[in-house]
Amino acid sequence: MLSVGAAGSLADIPIMSQLAVATPDAYRSRVSSIMLFLCQGVAPLGVALAGLVLSAFGFAKTMTASQRPQFCERLEEMRVEPPRRS
Repeated sequence: MLSVGAAGSLADIPIMSQLAVATPDAYRSRVSSIMLFLCQGVAPLGVALAGLVLSAFGFAKTMTASQRPQFCERLEEMRVEPPRRS
């Protein structure tokens, strides 16, 4: 998780810096707030969508559809099953 956060910061800093330089002073705060909303404010929608997909199709099908079959294979190798709802 630390590496994901660090990679996100390493990508965000040059993008936001370039955006700030390219945006006229009068619009900089507006453009920055829109970008921050699009980049960070929409993230909970992805989590909610993932929950709906997991509920509808199950763990293995969701991971396979999201192109993460190697994760499913590792789970099978370790004989770890996802938690079951009662």
